[in-house]
Amino acid sequence: MAKESIKFTRAELYDKIWSIPATKLAKEFGVSGRRLEKMCARFNIPVPPRGYRAKLWFGPAMLAPVVRPPMRRPRR
Repeated sequence: MAKESIKFTRAELYDKIWSIPATKLAKEFGVSGRRLEKMCARFNIPVPPRGYRAKLWFGPAMLAPVVRPPMRRPRR
């Protein structure tokens, strides 16, 4: 069975990783969460820290809100 390839830009991956939980995104791409993490590291894409979704869920009651960092330049 041949694997289907998925193509997207760095900007698309950046938007997806900040809008969809990594476990769901990894399942959508057919890879493990660790593989998704390595892809983001390879292409220098910042990922949400642990607890990011919980802070979104509970909103202003949580201390120190997480700010979405700008996308960095790709590594050479």
